[in-house]
Amino acid sequence: MISSHYQTEINEVFTMLEVQYHEVDELNHLTQGSFCIIWNVGEPATFHIDNQLVTIKQNCVLFLTEANVIEHTKFTTLRIMHFNHAFFCKDQKHSELGCQGVLFFGSANIPKISLTNEMLSFCEWTWNWLFEELQNRDAYKLPVLQSTIDLIIAVSTRAFKVQNIEFISTNFEVDIIKEYHFLIEKHYKTITTVEAYAKMLHISPKSLSNLFKKYDNRTPFEIIKERRQLQAVRLLKHTSKSISKIAEELSFTDIYTFSRFFKTNTGISPSHYRKKIKQLTK
Repeated sequence: MISSHYQTEINEVFTMLEVQYHEVDELNHLTQGSFCIIWNVGEPATFHIDNQLVTIKQNCVLFLTEANVIEHTKFTTLRIMHFNHAFFCKDQKHSELGCQGVLFFGSANIPKISLTNEMLSFCEWTWNWLFEELQNRDAYKLPVLQSTIDLIIAVSTRAFKVQNIEFISTNFEVDIIKEYHFLIEKHYKTITTVEAYAKMLHISPKSLSNLFKKYDNRTPFEIIKERRQLQAVRLLKHTSKSISKIAEELSFTDIYTFSRFFKTNTGISPSHYRKKIKQLTK
């Protein structure tokens, strides 16, 4: 694995990796909880990300948020830039180029782009430039890294909009939907009603539901439910926390309410799910 890492005193983190197929375990661990730009420079690659199967050809790029988790992947060579919230989410809260932008929290599917010849040259140049910049020790290192990532996001956003012409990124209605996704990511553990999120967005619950009918095949409440269910599955699968502790963490009134929620959405109780996972991993 080829890697280079930068971290400030206030935990602004930026890392670059070139990962080979036999380093898949390191990939899953290192990218968890970060914003990621994943560039496939090898053979066609497949990813299972939050129950979605994503396939990308050579010289395609994926964009993941800190909420996404890579479950399984198959690849030959990947180049990855990953960075945390403190590094990336600066003063661009409502910008389509920021952490709530087109490439992050802006789509129900995992955003991806195909690199044109011109973009491929740009990506090669910026990759080499950033690796060299990470070796510098002067006071301008952080703003240079952040500015270069901003440039990459801007160029990638332009390409995404061209390649996904149906995506109406300047539409106010779409901005509301993106903001809704972002707010859920921040508050899903404690805020569980559409009414509460609608109030944050200064829109009525009915108007919010009408927007989703227009742009999404899910209702606002289904999105809340799916995010909470996803976290429940992750905690049962990847931690040793008790079921009652998980229920408490997700703000369920008691373990019975949580168990009913989980079984309704998966067809299996939390305890049976955890037992099944343990059997599969033996």
